[in-house]
Amino acid sequence: MSWDVGLFDCFSDIKVCLISCFLGPCQLPFQFAGASSNPLNVIHFVPAIFCSLCCGVAVRIKIRERYGISGNVLTDALTVCCCFCCAVTQQTREVDQRGGKPSGLFMD
Repeated sequence: MSWDVGLFDCFSDIKVCLISCFLGPCQLPFQFAGASSNPLNVIHFVPAIFCSLCCGVAVRIKIRERYGISGNVLTDALTVCCCFCCAVTQQTREVDQRGGKPSGLFMD
């Protein structure tokens, strides 16, 4: 199975795109909570802010495993490191479309 939302479909939802570009590290705890069905906790923000790339890869792996999306750790790391804003936007929209709540900042 592949991602329902394309990596470069960033501008399909401009609100999520802008939030992900300017507040990307703050999106990651929401994505983790939505993909893991755990409650969002303030403590999740600390590693996301201080080590955004590592957390971005970990959250991407969690989303792939939860929804059975094909891929591997190497492609996850390359995607997050080379195109952080697009990756965070894709992850936020993917979790939201698949019903994971919360999926991101200011998401309905």
